[in-house]
Amino acid sequence: MVPSPSDLDWGRRSQLLNSCLLTLGITLAAVVLAGVGVRFDQGRLIDIPLLPALVLMLGGGWLLAAYVCSRLRRFNLAGWLVVAFVLVTLALALYVLPLYYPVLLPYAALPIALAALLLHRRAIYATLLLTLGVVLAVPLLAAQLPPPALGISAPGPLLSAGIAIVALCFLGLALVPLRNELTYMTQQVRQHEAARLAAVQEQQLDEQAHAAALTDLAVQQQNAATVMQHSSDGVIAVNSAGKVVRANAMAGSIWSEIAGGDLVGQRLDQVRAMLMGPTATTHFVDMIELPASDSPGPEDYSHLLLDRRERARLTRLRGELLGLLADEMRNPLTSMVTALEMTLGQNLPEGADRVLVGARRSGQRLLELVTTLLDINQLEHNPAALRRAPTTLRPILDAGIAQTTPFQHQGAVQVVVEYNGDGVVLADSERVRRAFVHLLEHALRQSPPYSTVQVRTEYQSDVAVVRISDQGPGLTLQQRELLFEQRVSPDERKAPALGLAFSKLVFETHGGHVLVESNGSNGSTYAFTLPIDRHAEV
Repeated sequence: MVPSPSDLDWGRRSQLLNSCLLTLGITLAAVVLAGVGVRFDQGRLIDIPLLPALVLMLGGGWLLAAYVCSRLRRFNLAGWLVVAFVLVTLALALYVLPLYYPVLLPYAALPIALAALLLHRRAIYATLLLTLGVVLAVPLLAAQLPPPALGISAPGPLLSAGIAIVALCFLGLALVPLRNELTYMTQQVRQHEAARLAAVQEQQLDEQAHAAALTDLAVQQQNAATVMQHSSDGVIAVNSAGKVVRANAMAGSIWSEIAGGDLVGQRLDQVRAMLMGPTATTHFVDMIELPASDSPGPEDYSHLLLDRRERARLTRLRGELLGLLADEMRNPLTSMVTALEMTLGQNLPEGADRVLVGARRSGQRLLELVTTLLDINQLEHNPAALRRAPTTLRPILDAGIAQTTPFQHQGAVQVVVEYNGDGVVLADSERVRRAFVHLLEHALRQSPPYSTVQVRTEYQSDVAVVRISDQGPGLTLQQRELLFEQRVSPDERKAPALGLAFSKLVFETHGGHVLVESNGSNGSTYAFTLPIDRHAEV
């Protein structure tokens, strides 16, 4: 765990105070031991004066109070107690030992040094004034109130030098930590300056990166605006008041064609009501709301206008064209098939029957494809064209299986049917039968000779499920994805182009689904569902 700056400052100040208190405590203990030694030499160890003993006890208690304040992190109070202790001690020494006045003067620098070490800057000046007051006031007090006679003679040169050396040692002990503090502060200042320079450089780099990002953003916004203006769909921006404040060219074109006038300034609810109304013009215009950004700008695009009118028009034209072609082809094909059937009943040369039967089969197949094409076009534009009636699936499936009998004989494939239960569906029997036949024929084409195609039905809670399983080589993932696509060629899906698309359209128009599953070389399963009509009666 990394210590905080306050913890580091507390540790440093506590260490300084403890060092000072330890030094003063050792000095006080040395004085006590010296006094006890003198008394012991004189044989008066028990006869200790009350006043010196009281002074020593007060001094010890004073230092203990300073230590307690230090532990409680009251550093200023503890520092003042240490400075005051030294000042009081100096004052007592100068007063009690007037003969040692010149020798004790170097100790006057000690409280000032301690104030510089333990307290703030203004405390140094206060301590200086207090020390000067003590140094000047003690001689005057001694003149007015003489100190008690202790019988101590004037110090000799050796003693004076020793006392001065001790004073210098105390001063050095106080100044060394002060010097360390100055060095530490200098290092802190240098580190802060280096950090400031690094922060300034980082800020400059951030500003450059921000400017570059703004430039890139402006370019991207310009590119986006260009793309929006040339988009084939409409895009509009709506403000917080619900009004259109911006629109690209396509959105303006859509609005002018449908409603007329300028789109900018219109209310969103009015635009939605006009563009998404029930008319044929607006039937193929969709409005999509874009997700709101965290910090949207005043002109951010908020809605898309998807114009599908041209696609709907092309689809309608394609359907009309296919319907026209199918109608034009169905009448000649019907006449051709009818003529072939009538011709087959006459006396024909040998071998002509086989040719006519093939021609009739091809014509019938082509007629079924035309009918399928017409049904696809009709169901895509009008799902209500289904002629639904309550019925069961069994007769429909039986009729479809019977229709595929030629395919079964041609490929030597057997169809096995398994009916599980029975239920009523509301369906167009004819179209469902033809859709089922297309799926079954596809399974027969995929089956190898002398294999089996299984048709199995089951009834769940609300749908009837029919599964057609073959034993062929299976379908790839791409073939399964393209199997029911109307625009895919037979070579890509290995199946007729219209039959399976018709099957998918019929089952989905009935409200069901169609799907295909394949397990590699284990064959494929084609399944479709139809909703069960619970209220119908057969």
